[in-house]
Amino acid sequence: MGPVGKVLKVSAMIAGLAAFAWSVPGAAEDLGPPGSGRIDFNIVRQGDVIGHYHSDFLTRSDRVLEVRTNVSAKVSIGPVRIYDFSHSAVETWRDGLLVGLVSETNDDGTIHRLRAEPIGQTLSILVDGKSETTRADAVPSSLWHRRMLDGARPIFDIEDGELFQTQTRCESPFPPPSPMPSVCEITGSLVRTLRFDPQGVLIEVSFPVEDGSKVTYRPN
Repeated sequence: MGPVGKVLKVSAMIAGLAAFAWSVPGAAEDLGPPGSGRIDFNIVRQGDVIGHYHSDFLTRSDRVLEVRTNVSAKVSIGPVRIYDFSHSAVETWRDGLLVGLVSETNDDGTIHRLRAEPIGQTLSILVDGKSETTRADAVPSSLWHRRMLDGARPIFDIEDGELFQTQTRCESPFPPPSPMPSVCEITGSLVRTLRFDPQGVLIEVSFPVEDGSKVTYRPN
């Protein structure tokens, strides 16, 4: 059985993370899931819907939050398909820290399998048989909550594990001073414009792609 869809065993990790969570600025803040329990986006490029993004949020009795995501996108010129993408991931969070992640991605025929888990005060990321470590408060590039951008936390690619070198600028702190959506800009080796609702949940994201066009995730 592949890694996607497995139930992550996090109880043994939590004890080791508890003390460290309080030492990292912002890391112990819970990431509140959307009230609907899900996020649904259409993936739009040049005015056309080319795919869909869906996340389900499951809160367990031990305060562990599980996020299950599926993404699919296809680009065609007339009847000819020129790009095909699919991605599945299961993120597991507790007290604002990532305590488990598995993902599987098919990027137009290139397959990536990723697993991330905390080891001591670091996060171990294993991708396609290669491993590296980063800070335990690192976050995946799903970036579905505004708090994930606080405290200059490292960001890694949820698909292939790349550790990004980024700068983030948000127009207002979180929680926002008024009940209005907020915007954050990420620049560097990851470029994103993200909009969050007043509760901090992602409601739109846009970014440039290699052909010079822009891709936007919009509520479905």
